Amino acid sequence: MWDCEEFNLDAYLNRVGYRGRDVDSHWKNLKELNRAHVEAIDFDNIDILLGKEISLHVGDIQDKICNRMRGGYCYEQNSLFAAALERMGYSVTGHGSRNLLHGNPLAAVTHAFLTVELDGERWLVDTAFGRMGPYGPVNLSGAPAEQSGWLFKTCENDGTFRLLRSPDGGSWTALYSFTLQASYPSDFAVMHHYSSTHQHSKFVNGLVLQKFSSGTFLKINGSEQSKQTPEGTVKRQLTRHSLTRALEQDFGMTLTGEEVSTLTALL
Repeated sequence: MWDCEEFNLDAYLNRVGYRGRDVDSHWKNLKELNRAHVEAIDFDNIDILLGKEISLHVGDIQDKICNRMRGGYCYEQNSLFAAALERMGYSVTGHGSRNLLHGNPLAAVTHAFLTVELDGERWLVDTAFGRMGPYGPVNLSGAPAEQSGWLFKTCENDGTFRLLRSPDGGSWTALYSFTLQASYPSDFAVMHHYSSTHQHSKFVNGLVLQKFSSGTFLKINGSEQSKQTPEGTVKRQLTRHSLTRALEQDFGMTLTGEEVSTLTALL
């Protein structure tokens, strides 16, 4: 399904820095590989803003992310993760979801994520929700998953699920809604086309960058940079100079002067 025969598993594991595969624990591998991926690979829509074509062919994604050490957004990253999981023998399915953070329960299905069936249970896995999603598996049973001070859980009502996030279990934020209808690579391609070309897509109109480390989400969303932890969020407005510095120092981006100028001109 995910072209895993064209996928170089060793190159991927080296890219995410995961060398502790446990032959006796598929659960441990899934959990630790999910986190390793999110910590190693940044979420970004830079190629869209630079007018570059983004291919969802797994060989092209692997070249971009593993060989050229770039990041990517959900269709790229979750396609790559699906290929890795499939190559490792997991039963993995793609899905689409509706982003609920803007308050519209009927928003278009534009986010791609995965589920994995393991030992009779089904787990949501998502390596690239650009609004601070999980960085480990979340059980569809509704049991909360604690991840470095953050809690994630799903809730289900008449076949429709929601993924929720909380810093402490007190106040829950709905991230996105979904059903368990399968989405295939061709469906990812349709969602990707909208997200990368439509005039109303947020990815066409502004920079979105996210980096995760040790429970901290560092993010750039348009002209705002934020640092979010379970204790709270610190925000600041970016100037062209501070954005250039943030790209280089905070996100380690290696871009040409022309590319940086294109991004800073969007502020």
